[in-house]
Amino acid sequence: MSDGEGAQNRAGPRAWWALAVLTLLYTMSLMDRLVIALMFTPMKEDLGISDFQLGLMHGLAFALFFVVFGMILGWASDRYSRRWLIFVGVSIWSVATAFCGLAATIWQLVLARFAVGAGEAALNPSAYSILSDEFPPAKRGLAFSVYGAGSHAGVASSLLLGGLLFGLLPRHFDMPFVGEVANWQGIFIFLGLPGILIGCLIWTLRDPPRRECLDEAKPDWREALAFAKGRWRFLTGHFLGFALLSAMANGYSAWTPSYLVRNFHLTLGEAATMMASISVAFGILGTIVSGIVADRMMAKGRQDAHVLLFAIIAAVQIVILTLAALAPSIVLLAICQAVFVFLTGFTGVAVAAIQLTTPNQYRGQISAAYLFVFSLLGYGVGPTLIGAIATYGFADDLKLGWAIAVEGWILLPIAVIALASAMRPMRSAMSDALEWRATL
Repeated sequence: MSDGEGAQNRAGPRAWWALAVLTLLYTMSLMDRLVIALMFTPMKEDLGISDFQLGLMHGLAFALFFVVFGMILGWASDRYSRRWLIFVGVSIWSVATAFCGLAATIWQLVLARFAVGAGEAALNPSAYSILSDEFPPAKRGLAFSVYGAGSHAGVASSLLLGGLLFGLLPRHFDMPFVGEVANWQGIFIFLGLPGILIGCLIWTLRDPPRRECLDEAKPDWREALAFAKGRWRFLTGHFLGFALLSAMANGYSAWTPSYLVRNFHLTLGEAATMMASISVAFGILGTIVSGIVADRMMAKGRQDAHVLLFAIIAAVQIVILTLAALAPSIVLLAICQAVFVFLTGFTGVAVAAIQLTTPNQYRGQISAAYLFVFSLLGYGVGPTLIGAIATYGFADDLKLGWAIAVEGWILLPIAVIALASAMRPMRSAMSDALEWRATL
């Protein structure tokens, strides 16, 4: 490698600071999004709702607005200030999270979750675009994996902070300017309101010049659609495969706290601590390691590394989820969970594959299309399907572990097939990308 090539493959301090700020915001978004799962038990008692309704509220209510606004804001991220889009989105989802704490009925909670989804839809398309402009191609796998690790940090934060507040707050208490609230309502308020201040960190970043734009192309949705049609085999396999992995991961994270409480008689705080510890120790590590492995596989000539790696991992997850359902003790269950969480570090690798094969002017729109499928299946189907299996399939509160495993038996074989089908098209897309990148 020449000195010039080495310089082009390095990222400066400004790039790493952008990565740190955006990862923090992503962590906060996942915390606000997922803390609801920790409070299923008290919410079920206070609102008198079923597991299926809880799954709908956690998943589909959020996912519907997340995917619809994601498409709109992905289009906007290719045209307008990405910093402003992120700041407004952070402000909306933070206020909406606090409003979840003011809800007294399931429908009020559903409306607040709609707003959380709409606000959070602003972050990823703009963050992906900024990181692609700050980092060279050789570093994007690592950069997006660090950013993706924010998902596990968000899960851990929701469990640790949510569990801590749940233990500190009385079951019902008076809150200034609000009146009497349940402890789960207070948690939403305490976690939501500081978000606007944290969102101001976006103004410490620049909105970098857009790189890797094809001169003859314009950021038009019709041209983005034409580009996607030319990549449909790769994008279909990629979108579906990683979306199903997301559905499994989200279903797991949504229902495992309740599984630990119901079947192993842990307190909510103990369940939260156990899951948070696993997520921090193994989830973040797995996400970063997967990015490093994908980058090294690419360097050795595997142009389909991103989809090949997780086709193999999806097959392994089927076995792990089955063993977890059979685990007779909390120790064996924790080992299975640690392995499963380590293997869910797909977020950064999935995004890197899109960024590497897509010209800059289409990245926001293609990323938004990916997030549409990823979120609709990941957040809409994952938690909801487990709730439906538990409520209508087993009709037994103590069968949650098997409900989680059954979802894996349904979704993960399809994910393996989808990702395997994307291998050859990804090799072709990478070859095309190398050609147009060489002309810039």
